[in-house]
Amino acid sequence: MPESVLRERIADGVYFTTICDSKFKTSHISVRFVMRLDEKSVSKNALSINILSSANSNYPTQAAFSRKLSALYGSILSGDVSKLGDNQVMTLSAKFIGDKYTLNGEALSNDMTQLLCDCIFSPASLNDEFDSALFAQRKQNLIDDIEAEINDKQSYAVICANRTIFRNEPYILTPSGTKELVEECSTKSVYEAYKNMLRTARVEISYIGECADDVKALFGDAFEKLDRAPMDIAYYSLSSIKSATENVCDRIDVNQSKLYMAFKSESEDRYALAYMNVIFGATPFSKLFMNVREKMSLCYYCSSSYNEAKGALCVASGVDNTNIKKAEDEIINQLEDMKNGNFSDEDMENSYKSIVNSLGMVDDYAGSLSQTYFKRILKNDITDFEQECERYRSVTKQRIMDAAASLKLDTVYVMEASNGSNN
Repeated sequence: MPESVLRERIADGVYFTTICDSKFKTSHISVRFVMRLDEKSVSKNALSINILSSANSNYPTQAAFSRKLSALYGSILSGDVSKLGDNQVMTLSAKFIGDKYTLNGEALSNDMTQLLCDCIFSPASLNDEFDSALFAQRKQNLIDDIEAEINDKQSYAVICANRTIFRNEPYILTPSGTKELVEECSTKSVYEAYKNMLRTARVEISYIGECADDVKALFGDAFEKLDRAPMDIAYYSLSSIKSATENVCDRIDVNQSKLYMAFKSESEDRYALAYMNVIFGATPFSKLFMNVREKMSLCYYCSSSYNEAKGALCVASGVDNTNIKKAEDEIINQLEDMKNGNFSDEDMENSYKSIVNSLGMVDDYAGSLSQTYFKRILKNDITDFEQECERYRSVTKQRIMDAAASLKLDTVYVMEASNGSNN
């Protein structure tokens, strides 16, 4: 577990979190730009972070940039885009060996911080436009990534289902937007989006290593020079519950039908909801897996996930056409069992052990540790491992029953196999 966690404001809307954990031989820096999901900017933001992670004005080609990283003991610098609630998160991350492990005592943390700052503040651009060759390559890569997600029918079913579940909410957007939105991007429009990101995004920087003073100072000096007007960011944005369950069916050329059911809750007892989800469908010993999949053989897979930011619990399953209604009914029956307390003390204890194991695994990798504390920061609740375990341990059976009772069936989405899959 980390020896200490310290978060400080270093510029307007810019925060620096130091996570000291001596077990890591490598250091890890993440610079996260957090903005509200917006169709007008989602693909431009995604493309800009991909460009920033590939080159800068000092190393303007990907080849030169890669050679620089190789010279820095094979360090890694990468970009990523994701969403958290109704927010889009653009991340630049650097991973490199700790300073005390360099051969000649080089301050690699300073070198990597400077390289990150060059990427952020001095990208490969000219006359307020990104380099055209680099732009074209990263644009095509992003289109390829979006098409790959669509070709994965399990992921595509989630995208399609979300359009109904979260209609008229920013959450319907994927982190990278759509192929059409990316195709509309130009070197100038994406550069303008990048400048807007620097000016308006909330910035959360995390450093996992031993000494962060120089790193913090370098980032602080760089961001202090900007004229910023950071937007307000909220982690929780509960999705409104429909007055009646909405049923949607799309027939598509797939070999296996996908059933996606969304339940929504207005409960603020999020630890009880998360605990309930583990018993209900998030593990190989859950009610959905053991009953709907194993005992009744109604589906090829069946699991649930809880999105606390949106207050939604979703069940995803792969089924034959003839079993769609049976699987739907049985999933509802299993939730009724949760509401009625038809789960044992052993179910609770096994689920608690699974939760503790998941919480403990966070510390195994610097990247997951950084992401976990980032989420806790956005929730304004920076807890540690022991505090999280205690909060789950205090959840009673009645609270789990109440959490289950708070869930209302909002949407049933079916991606039905048009070519059969009836056996």
